[in-house]
Amino acid sequence: MLTASSMYALNINECASLIENVGPKRTVVVRGDMGWGKTSILKILKQRLGDKYAYAYFDSTTKMDSGDIHLPDFATTDDGTKYVRYVPTEEYGLHYGKPVVLCIDEIGKAEKGTKNALMRDMLERDRFPFGSIIFATTNHALEKVGDILMPHHRNRLIVVTMRKSKQDEWIENFAYAANIHPAVISWVGEHPELFQSFMDLMDDKGEISKVNRDSNPMIYIPGDVDRESFVTGRSLEAASDVVHALENRVTDKVITAALIGTIGAPAAQSLATYLAMLSDLPKLNDIKSSPHAAHVPNNTAAACMVVHRTLAVIERNWMDSWMEYMMRLPKSVQGLFAMTAKKDTYHKRSVVMTNSKFQSWALANNYLTTADKI
Repeated sequence: MLTASSMYALNINECASLIENVGPKRTVVVRGDMGWGKTSILKILKQRLGDKYAYAYFDSTTKMDSGDIHLPDFATTDDGTKYVRYVPTEEYGLHYGKPVVLCIDEIGKAEKGTKNALMRDMLERDRFPFGSIIFATTNHALEKVGDILMPHHRNRLIVVTMRKSKQDEWIENFAYAANIHPAVISWVGEHPELFQSFMDLMDDKGEISKVNRDSNPMIYIPGDVDRESFVTGRSLEAASDVVHALENRVTDKVITAALIGTIGAPAAQSLATYLAMLSDLPKLNDIKSSPHAAHVPNNTAAACMVVHRTLAVIERNWMDSWMEYMMRLPKSVQGLFAMTAKKDTYHKRSVVMTNSKFQSWALANNYLTTADKI
């Protein structure tokens, strides 16, 4: 279902830029699919703005009314008149003594009294140090998980839609730096449907047919009670944690059971085929110490897994060894490494691009770094 909001949906960095520039005067509410990093905007702003701000997270869903936000404080005027004033909870971060970047999470799910109290602070900034930035998050109302913003509330806010990450964005901008397990990265790289939104399956009436519902069994579909677990960016990270924690420690059955409870049965069973390849991967220490003798996987999918693992952890002191090993891999897999490493968003780009062996390889194999050749 195509709407103006979806046509102009922003990615997470565009949302952060909007908030950074508008946030000191107006509150932006970021609306998006559950589990795709809306609250991570706070982390992005901290990376951009540094120590001149304090950073605070406020969970709206844990507050029953205004008494959970503003507490009474007895005060006296200069002429001795006593009165009661209301001061914000420490969750606002005002005690840090400098401008605050405040994320008000799940504003759409807040109780009516809580929402009304928050709206005053989201519109007026008199309780906050000058320059403070306030933004909020909420889920799509169409997800049917209780997110409601009344018209008179929305009229006080700038509400924008944040789209889900695209497949390559999630892998290149997040997964490597977050130490996502290489099997999860490789599996995600073969399944673009994981990044589909349920709204992509809606018809012009906002309904999802059974055919469309069944076409993607891995994502959240409102009202589908059989989908107790499903894939989101958040659950993919959790699935990676499961594999890291359980690999070589428990049976495949235990791992699969844990994954079913994390990303759902269809996704878990699909991911299990990639986990089965882990035994075919060389040890990193073998690549570092004996690149000419280290085991080379028997299939391309496993070789890609080696590349994803390396992209996450490569360091200058074994980059030469990696290049010697990499040249034993299929050419298409070598191209995957190079195409990813040269992107500006790759967090270890300088490690690779300044290596003399990589530079020599790139000159001899420049055709592999053209997208349509991979």
